[in-house]
Amino acid sequence: IRDGASLFTHYTLGIKDDVGLVPFAKVSNEELDEDLVKELHDWIKENVREKFGPVTSVPAQHVFEISFVGITRSTRRKSGIMAIQPKMNAFLPEIDIEEIDSIESLSKWRFDNQ
Repeated sequence: IRDGASLFTHYTLGIKDDVGLVPFAKVSNEELDEDLVKELHDWIKENVREKFGPVTSVPAQHVFEISFVGITRSTRRKSGIMAIQPKMNAFLPEIDIEEIDSIESLSKWRFDNQ
């Protein structure tokens, strides 16, 4: 999460792998509802675990629906994959973090660099 001038503007979203969550996509809040952006900002401020310069770490407990143009393999990413042009579509508070997709579930996808 990157702290902008007044509100957090970018979020790193994770996906399950064999050992836990790994970064999968970096998204902006540009297309989110203002009320949701404020709600997320307040939650982040109340739940900071660590700060690394402008980056803030929080517990992984929110689920979001995202869309993307494609995915590609990437040796530079912990997940081994990268979402191309990811976009956060919706906040899904009714879904438990244990129900999110895994890297394994993406194995059926055609990777752009294969």
